[in-house]
Amino acid sequence: MHDLRTNLSTVIDELDRRGLADRTRLAIGGHSYG
Repeated sequence: MHDLRTNLSTVIDELDRRGLADRTRLAIGGHSYG
């Protein structure tokens, strides 16, 4: 789970840097098939 959070944080940082996302207005949804 740590790697997932690290990778997601890196992607969010890059999207924010490029002006493609606002990190203060992001929402994450998910679904489990388990």
